[in-house]
This record gives sequence, C-alpha cells and structure tokens, in this order.
Amino acid sequence: MIREGVDVFRINMAHGSRGEHDAVIDELRKLSERTESPIAILVDLAGPKIRLGALIEDPLTLHPGRRIRLIRGREPRSDDELTSTYEGLIDDLSAGDQLLLADGSVPLRVVEVREDQAVLEAEQEGELRSRQGIGAPGVKLGVATITEADRENARWAAERGVEYLSLSFVRSADDMHSLRRLVAEANADCHLIAK
Repeated sequence: MIREGVDVFRINMAHGSRGEHDAVIDELRKLSERTESPIAILVDLAGPKIRLGALIEDPLTLHPGRRIRLIRGREPRSDDELTSTYEGLIDDLSAGDQLLLADGSVPLRVVEVREDQAVLEAEQEGELRSRQGIGAPGVKLGVATITEADRENARWAAERGVEYLSLSFVRSADDMHSLRRLVAEANADCHLIAK
C-alpha cells in the first residue's frame, strides 16, 4: 500500500485492543523506514457512540412516511419500536429534530416527543439493523463528547507520536480545546481533526 501511494494510515480506536494498535504503529514505522516513504498515522477516537438496540424485525425496512417510536428501555415490544444504547436520547430530542440511523444512511424526523417515547417519521426508504449507529446532527446531547476512554487513548496516541488525532461528534470549540490540552500534557505535536 505504501508503494502504491498511501501516506496516511487510520487506526480506529472503536475496535481492537491497545496492544493490537501498538503493534500496528510499530509495523507501520518499520515499513516506512524500510520503503523510505514518509507516512503519517491518524488515530480516530471513538467518542460517545450511540447505537440502536436489538430490533425485533431485523432488518427493518422503512418507507417514506412510516412512523416508528423510539422508546425507553432495552427491549422493544413491537416491530415499530426502537431502543438506544443512550438512555437519555429521548430527553435530548425535540419535534423537528433529525436523527440519522444506520450510520447516517436512514434519516428520520422527530414528529413528537412524549415522556417515554419519541415518534419518528422516515424521510426516505432505508433499512435498519440491530446495533447500527445513531447520529443526531444539531441536537445538543447530554452525553460527553470526549469519554474517559477517549482521554486515555488521546494521551496514548500523543505519547506514541502519531501525526493526527481525530475526534468524532464534536459539538463546540471547547471539545477541541479539551483535546488540545490532553495532547499538550503529553508534550506532543499532533494535528487535530474534528469530525
């Protein structure tokens, strides 16, 4: 890959162990030296990944205009109910908000929010599967952008001398300032990327 022109390699901290990532960094540095090709390493912090719970109908096909409900708890009782790994999601939603399900490929609009559920309407055809990611663009979520695991991984990445560090679900400049402080504490010089 390096000989074909790849010059940045991404390590996804949402998967794998620290030991596995250390081995990848060591191997990439050796390959860079052996091929005499400069490469950079980008460590992608996982952030507060919000996922769907298990679905009763899996996959669940949605058509434009179909309404489903996001409920509290871990167990849906019907095909038209969804759950989330983030218990406070319903509290953070308002009518008119958009949720992007299936890792962004299925947009739904919040029609109504009640104490125990949010009514969602599919904006286009799509297919949902259990445990896919949920995005909430523009919604102020009550969950921290930088998790404790992200803090530890940022320090580790900075100490390992990676060139780039990316943070997902950035909501404000303060999120990036916090990450910059973590990198500074490790006396490192990483370029920061907000996603």
